[in-house]
Amino acid sequence: MRKFKKTILISGDILLLYAGLFFAFWSRKAEIPSYELWLKAVIPFGMIFLVWMIVFYSQKFYDLAFIKRGISYYENLFKALFFNVFLGFSYFYILPYLPYLDATIAPKTILVLTAVNGTFLIHIWRRIFSSLVLRGVKTEKVAIFGDDEKTIALLKKLGGMKHPDFEIKQITTDAQRLKHILEEENIETVILDEKIRKKNLIKAFPQSLLNKTGICSASAFYENQTLKVPFDIKPSAEMLEDISRKENPFYKLSKRVFDVFLALLIGLLFLPLVPFIVIFIKAEDRGPIFYTQKRIGKNGERFKLYKFRTMTPDPIHNPDAQSGRTSWTKGQDKRVTKIGKFLRITHLDEYAQIINIFKGEMSFVGPRPERPQFVDTLKKESPFYNLRHLVKPGLTGWAQIHYLYGDSVKKNFEKLTYDLYYVKNRSFLFDLAIILKTASIVLGTRGR
Repeated sequence: MRKFKKTILISGDILLLYAGLFFAFWSRKAEIPSYELWLKAVIPFGMIFLVWMIVFYSQKFYDLAFIKRGISYYENLFKALFFNVFLGFSYFYILPYLPYLDATIAPKTILVLTAVNGTFLIHIWRRIFSSLVLRGVKTEKVAIFGDDEKTIALLKKLGGMKHPDFEIKQITTDAQRLKHILEEENIETVILDEKIRKKNLIKAFPQSLLNKTGICSASAFYENQTLKVPFDIKPSAEMLEDISRKENPFYKLSKRVFDVFLALLIGLLFLPLVPFIVIFIKAEDRGPIFYTQKRIGKNGERFKLYKFRTMTPDPIHNPDAQSGRTSWTKGQDKRVTKIGKFLRITHLDEYAQIINIFKGEMSFVGPRPERPQFVDTLKKESPFYNLRHLVKPGLTGWAQIHYLYGDSVKKNFEKLTYDLYYVKNRSFLFDLAIILKTASIVLGTRGR
């Protein structure tokens, strides 16, 4: 049922974005756009609309529970509008020589009007959708078929029977009782524990009954609700298999091409700032410009990570620099220099890692690479920690945008739950959504 509702929501967005384009042409030219002009606009604007919808996804516009929220929803609405205008200008004016682009369809006014009209119409659509489709449906109705320890533990982690996004209507091990519940209640999801799944008891249910209901494991339900994997609960063999699957060759190639393209674009965009960064770093304490450090990459291979130096090289203020000891960076760390604080807030210290991306040691999206000493410590605490090394480490990632910095073993294991969610669900569209979300965080200057 939820997938059907989301399909309606997405279909409405597509239609309304084109409606926004229609009204932009109409208001700009004071006449209905001609058939020829419309044909010229359909493909190029369709491409940018696809990107805009990824922005909407990154801002939780397809999270049915988020639609009903207040301030957070409006904040994300304006963020989406800002990014969509920026991406539209980049698309039409930085890349003006694509064969299907016609300069006559993309004046600045048309682009801005389309973004504003489309966002406004989508906002109205969200209000209508919320009041009509989501009216009276405060929570998702859920039934649990089984009672094993893992299922109950995951339920407790989610907050028990009462939750703002779902309601547990029944926990039963009786198949006949479950059939009755599905027939009488408007159950949207049935959670099966592992014992029930192995017995295939659900196959005995009428198909007409199952077509109305989503069926998933406790782990999958937990992931859908939290966007992380429950790795502090013993993972199933199926989950480990999903995480360990081989990368799709097309995804691997497209990710590498995108990494190189984006590295070139960002490298050229911020290159004029490099001389000023170098001057300020040298002026403060005359120490080295770059800070290099061994990190663990894909398949556990070590590589040298590059950053603009943000900490003092003075052994008195930064004993780790000379002693070889390692410690996690803390908030308000006294080792951070004045220019280093600015570089961290603006994330410009990470700019040098473009070198690692060009060398193929890192990607733009992936788990954050850790130091060998920390990895050794964390592997001793969890045998599953190495699973994050199945992919290249990233400049940003799912864990980074949800959990800013892990400065302890406990916090690093919380980050691991997000890292493994990414490894399990990695895709090109997921990478794009993470990059767009990262951009909104960087512009909000959420640094260490």
